[in-house]
Parts: sequence; C-alpha cells; structure tokens
Amino acid sequence: MTDTRTTVFDPDPPSPGSAAAPDGPPPAAPLRERAPDAPVATAAQARRFVQQLLHEAGPVTAAGEANALLAVSELVTNANRHAGGVTAFSARTETAHPADGRPPGLRLRITVEDADSRLPHSPRRALLDPTRPGGRGWALVVMLATTCEISVLPGGGKRISVTLPL
Repeated sequence: MTDTRTTVFDPDPPSPGSAAAPDGPPPAAPLRERAPDAPVATAAQARRFVQQLLHEAGPVTAAGEANALLAVSELVTNANRHAGGVTAFSARTETAHPADGRPPGLRLRITVEDADSRLPHSPRRALLDPTRPGGRGWALVVMLATTCEISVLPGGGKRISVTLPL
C-alpha cells in the first residue's frame, strides 16, 4: 500500500459566500513543457531553465518573469539547504482558465522534489521583519503562487508544485 499525503495551500481562498464550479475550473492546457538538458541541481541552473522556457512561451510580463525566477530560486535553494538536495525538477507553462470568469492567462507550474519528507514552514510574518537574517523563502513562494501543493513521496522525500501567474 502506498502512503502519499498531499497538502494543498490556497494562498487566495474563495471569499465567503462565493461558490466554485461543482467540478472546478477546466484543467490547464500545457503550452510548453521541456525537460532540462541536464539535471537541475542549483538555483542558477533552475533560473536559466525557467527563463528560457518563459522566453519560448511568448510574451510574459516583467513582473511575472521576476516572480517566477524568485520562486524557482527559493524552491531549489530550500531543497538544497534544508532537504537533502533536489532529486527532480520540472517546469511548464500552461493556459489557466479561472473559474471566477477572469480571462484565460499564462501561468508557470514549477515542480521540485527533494530527499526530505518534512514540510516547509515559514510564517508570513517573517516577511515583515527586516532584521530577520533568513527564513523568508517559503513565505515568499506562498505569497507569489496561485497554488502550492506538497506531496510526501512513498519512498521518502516530497514533491512541491506551485503555479505562478505570468
């Protein structure tokens, strides 16, 4: 029997009284998915890969690209610093179809796997303390992402997938 736990963080939960569609929004259509030419082990390699993917995907706002590069840097750095290293990495662009009637838009899905099953933690208040020497990475990722999903893997480790608007 496989024990896989998934935790979903919704940075923007629906407002009280709003209703989601019964089956949820239509699935995102992948536009461009590309495997890295070599394993991604560092934040710099991940940034280069994501930057190339975004340039191939078409027009992306400067803020969208900057947020994507910050999020991928934090995810890979955290995997290396706190979780035994990156064991798998992927990124793809998708067309998002929001359930709330907003027009479709481009988004980026980043997935990082690491060797540690412990869940990331960083309180949002960490972002408010300018004297804090570190510990802001996960809070930044959650702040920037539309969705964050964490799955504990059966063989150990975890998979973190986030989506970011572009």
